[in-house]
Amino acid sequence: MMGEGQVTEATRFGAGWNTVRTGDIGRFGSGSGFPLRFQGQAQGDYPFFKVSDMNRDGNDVFLTESGNYITDHTRRLLGAVAFPPKSIVFAKVGAAVFLDRKRILAQPSCLDNNMAAFVLTDERVDTSFVYFLLLTIRFSAYASTTALPALNGTALSGIQIPLPPLPEQRAIAAVLSDVDGLIGSLEALIAKKRAIKQAAMQELLTGRTRLPGFEGEWEMVALGDVADIRNGGTPRTGVPAYWGGRIPWCVPTDITASRGKYLTTTTRKITPEGLANCGASLLPAGALLLCSRATIGEVKIASMPVATNQGFKSMVCAESVDYEFLYYRVVTLKERMIDLATGSTFLEISKRDLANIQIDIPPSPEQHVIATVLSDMDSEIAALERRLDKTQAIKQGMMQQLLTGSIRLPIPAASVEGEADP
Repeated sequence: MMGEGQVTEATRFGAGWNTVRTGDIGRFGSGSGFPLRFQGQAQGDYPFFKVSDMNRDGNDVFLTESGNYITDHTRRLLGAVAFPPKSIVFAKVGAAVFLDRKRILAQPSCLDNNMAAFVLTDERVDTSFVYFLLLTIRFSAYASTTALPALNGTALSGIQIPLPPLPEQRAIAAVLSDVDGLIGSLEALIAKKRAIKQAAMQELLTGRTRLPGFEGEWEMVALGDVADIRNGGTPRTGVPAYWGGRIPWCVPTDITASRGKYLTTTTRKITPEGLANCGASLLPAGALLLCSRATIGEVKIASMPVATNQGFKSMVCAESVDYEFLYYRVVTLKERMIDLATGSTFLEISKRDLANIQIDIPPSPEQHVIATVLSDMDSEIAALERRLDKTQAIKQGMMQQLLTGSIRLPIPAASVEGEADP
């Protein structure tokens, strides 16, 4: 329970809200050393979490799956702390501090010495509310500025946070948890749709499954026979006249930063003079922009005329080839391209090796129908991704409003009976 004098100041937040220090409602504790010889056990009394466990599927909010378990005997031998369920855990040392990830323990657990936990000690605070509140606070801002960034409990204990009465905490946490549930459902549905699309690609792009109305043998061809493969180039950066024009100029990060199969914009643009003096060519809309070094195999379809830098081997499809079909086929070739890549400074697939890759393709009408089926799947996934983006943005706005008292939720009178303000 909070004692007299623990509330640090009256707050500017909603009526009935107080400002407290994190150290007033809980304590920070560090994890323990975890020698290699004790690691790797798949069963035990306690999961022993590492920072990497926060990346595991299903560990987005609650830590439930670990790569390591220990017995209580081993825990006592190591002197490791068993943190209680509902402790809020985070990275304490190293670059992971700046990711500002936080999770909740689902059961009594141990942490390695790169992690720490915030253990709530006040009965009048709700774990989920505090978790959502801490998501809005950058612990990394309190990290030491030494060579190895680190957090310490003393600094974190002084963080001031707004706190409403317990019934309101629970109501806010319930609303945000419901939104998290919707986000989780959308993420799961998107993952399922992507898996279905991947399976469809494996069947349709190899001819193992034929769409109604199509039969006959596919033709084995080399990529160089069905597409004109072109290199890119970079205008001299010291010549201002080459830059700032209207010709989109694509680099690999433009490809990896864009969503979907079409490239619609580039970070930089060049002038016709720059294009004429860099060895690149102006690629037409529909060209496949294929990264040939660094992120080998990443590919997008140009939605407009565009030039690229030298990190590309772009493909202008022959008239007999549906460029969307070839796009989907090229997506499946990434591992083969990586295997063919060579180089001492960086790996790159050569124009010759790319041109010699053999693929089998159906006649043009079947190509078009296959591409349409896969495009429809892409459109469905894109619509779900837009819905997910919107839901995540709504959640951020709700957190900003609800966690500061800017918007108050109606609390039934029955839920506040017997509840004192924290």
